[in-house]
Amino acid sequence: MDRDVLYVTRNPVTCCVKFGITSRNGYVRLRTHRVDGFTEVLRLITGLPEGLAVLTEQKIKLALAMVDAKPMRGQEYFSDEYLDLIKNEIGNWVPGALAAPQPKPFQFRQESATVGGVS
Repeated sequence: MDRDVLYVTRNPVTCCVKFGITSRNGYVRLRTHRVDGFTEVLRLITGLPEGLAVLTEQKIKLALAMVDAKPMRGQEYFSDEYLDLIKNEIGNWVPGALAAPQPKPFQFRQESATVGGVS
């Protein structure tokens, strides 16, 4: 699996940001985080050259460790007070032409169960 997508999402209730990497267009992974309240997509960068998403994620983790930032949970969930540092690291490692500051607007579709073709 080629991880060529880098994303940053935020939970506005807990003031927590989550960064990570995934593949394809990133929407499936973002839907997973949305269930946990991460409803704001701050960055979604797709189609990165091989290895760049992984490298950038590692550099973000290193920069956070250098300022002694402690995760709120897991390894990639931090207070949104570190958002500028995360964005700065993305800017340092991802060429400007690839890193649009805002993702294209999109909405998650509500999934509804159907029985016999009737909702």
